[in-house]
Amino acid sequence: MLSCSTQALRRLLLALVLVLVGAPIAHSQEEKAEDPPEAKAPPAPPSGVALDLSRSMYAPGDLAEVTVNNNRKDSVFLAGCGSYQIELFEAETYSPVPGEHCVSEGEAIEVPPGTHTLAYTPGPELSGKILRVSVSFGWGCEAGRELSQARCADFATVSSSSFRVSRKGK
Repeated sequence: MLSCSTQALRRLLLALVLVLVGAPIAHSQEEKAEDPPEAKAPPAPPSGVALDLSRSMYAPGDLAEVTVNNNRKDSVFLAGCGSYQIELFEAETYSPVPGEHCVSEGEAIEVPPGTHTLAYTPGPELSGKILRVSVSFGWGCEAGRELSQARCADFATVSSSSFRVSRKGK
C-alpha cells in the first residue's frame, strides 16, 4: 500500500504531465466551477456604422467627401475637432497623417440615424499615395458635451476603403 505522500506525489506528477501535453485535468463535480462571465470573449464592436467615399481617386486640392452612414437605431457621436483621421498606406500598413491641430476638443458631433458628411482636401504632398479615412465614434453618449466627457457607453473606430491621390493637380 502506498503512503499518502507517495500518492500525492504521483497525483502531482500526473497533473504536471497532463498540463505539459495539453490534456484537460478532470475534477470532481464539487471542485468543478463554471468559467466566470468575464472570461468569455468581449462583444464585437457595434455594426451599422460605415464610411463611404465620393470617389476612389482625387487630385491634390479636390474636395473628398466622406459620408458617415449611421444605420443604427441610436445616435453616434464624433469628436468635435479632428473628427476623422487620414491614414497613409506604406510598408504594408496604415499610419496616421498629421492632421488639423485642435486647441480644444469642442462639443461632440451627434450623428443620428442617417448620414453625415465630412470633407477633406488632400494636398500635393500626398500625390501618388494611397490613403483611407478612419473615424472614432462613441454611442450611448450625453449630448452637448466634449466626446471625452460625454460618458459614452463605448467607442469604436471604422475605416473607409482606400483611395488614391493622383500625381497631377487640377
